[in-house]
Amino acid sequence: MNEAAGRGLIQELNQRLPGREPGELLAYVAAQLSASIRLITPLGRTQPAFKFCLDDCEVLSLLQQKSLNSLVRTSQFPVSWVVSSVGAFYDSTETFLGQQPLTDADRRVISLDDRGDEDFRELCQAVVSLRLLFSVSESVRTAHANKALADFFPLDARLGRRGVNDMMAVIAQRSASPMPKLLVSIAERFQALAKGAFGIVGAPSKSRPLPLYQTYLLLLWQGREDSFKVTFDAQDEAKLTAYESSYNTPAFQAWIRRKQRAALLHFAAALGFRRLPLGGAAAVVSLADGSIRDFLEILGEIYAAYAKDHRFDIRSTESLERFASSRTQIGWDTQTTGIYNASEAYIDGVSGRAERTADAVLRLLDGLGQLTSLLQSDPSDPTVLGRAERGIFSIRFSSPTRNYIGDAAPSREQAVWKAIRQAEIAGYIRTTEARSSDASKTTGEPDHHGRTISFRLHRRFAPHFRFSYRGAYEVVTIAATDLWALCDERVPVDAKAWATDMANRTPLSGLGQLPLQFYSDDPDA
Repeated sequence: MNEAAGRGLIQELNQRLPGREPGELLAYVAAQLSASIRLITPLGRTQPAFKFCLDDCEVLSLLQQKSLNSLVRTSQFPVSWVVSSVGAFYDSTETFLGQQPLTDADRRVISLDDRGDEDFRELCQAVVSLRLLFSVSESVRTAHANKALADFFPLDARLGRRGVNDMMAVIAQRSASPMPKLLVSIAERFQALAKGAFGIVGAPSKSRPLPLYQTYLLLLWQGREDSFKVTFDAQDEAKLTAYESSYNTPAFQAWIRRKQRAALLHFAAALGFRRLPLGGAAAVVSLADGSIRDFLEILGEIYAAYAKDHRFDIRSTESLERFASSRTQIGWDTQTTGIYNASEAYIDGVSGRAERTADAVLRLLDGLGQLTSLLQSDPSDPTVLGRAERGIFSIRFSSPTRNYIGDAAPSREQAVWKAIRQAEIAGYIRTTEARSSDASKTTGEPDHHGRTISFRLHRRFAPHFRFSYRGAYEVVTIAATDLWALCDERVPVDAKAWATDMANRTPLSGLGQLPLQFYSDDPDA
């Protein structure tokens, strides 16, 4: 097709074709082909249909979107469409047909962002097992022929289960500070005091570690909602008895559970740990952030670390077979190395992009990553625990107004908008909400005027920047003019200094929280 277009054959052919309405030629050709072909199925002979799948439709202009919507609106058997896009700005209703927008009768909209965590986990399990099954030798594949697909590489068995208390126990064991030793001592007594609450049953074991994050939060809590201090001592243990009446209250347990990742981040930062002992199936699936591609890339880095630890040739089929068919759990340190390598590779991928705005996107992500880290893990900031896991940034762009000579604000907002849109299209940010005013509706390219957009960074950035691998769920507002400093190519700002300045501003007002879902197999859920 490309060669034909280059030789001018397409243009010559177009001149010989009669004038037709959009999609009419496609419908005619598809109908003729369908009438000429018969498929034989177990249910008998059937007439074939043609499904056209279009990906990356977020790059289309509004006029192109309306053209495509018009094709979908007028299509009938044997033609159908699958249209996919990233982000919140694809218009799936407007057409060029008068008073005939796309409705639920014409198409079905499926938002993968609304897919449940368990559904995505099942998808990850099926895809990785299928990929590995068809990457090994025929003999290995034949040996598994009569077994369930998910049993070929069971995530729970190979990656294991590692909760927040498990990770805090590893950090406490590796630290030489007296603080974690005091925490472990108090947690042992709290284990008996709160037995039956917070899922605490029996003595600690491999599957039931000490309730470290619960103890840590209660020692720092000052008795009022979201009021915490940043350090504790032995005298604070007396508070645990005072709070005992609340331990079996479902609302209190949910409130404590919601802050578990915040406790982990604060605890690690207070001890100076930059690297968290991340691992386990739940963490790996969560870091993929709903993207099967990211899940496979993270697992690929874990395989690379596994091959290095065992001195295997990473390109060898035999090495992959050993990795896939082994029944033992992959070591925790190996998983942690792979997870952090995957996060670093994600950052490197941003800097390697060829777009003109790539540098601005990299600085934007770097600044917001540093800010998210400070908001979630600064050991000297009591609001880290009080308002846990902040990092959904809500930005409101101004409505279109008459430009005045010397007013740089409109062009700066436009630069910020372009950087955010590029990051969204590339998958580096996840949009949680996008609203537009009537003034923002145009017939050209989607613009920023009058829009309010809320987004967070992709969870795969979490290990690199040190924020929650569950992702942010607390909303903070930020001005587009503040983000301009990160997008200014002439005077680049230091991302860490910018983040520190933004975090020190009081207050970064919140707009609410997102609902949380917990994995059913999370040891601390």
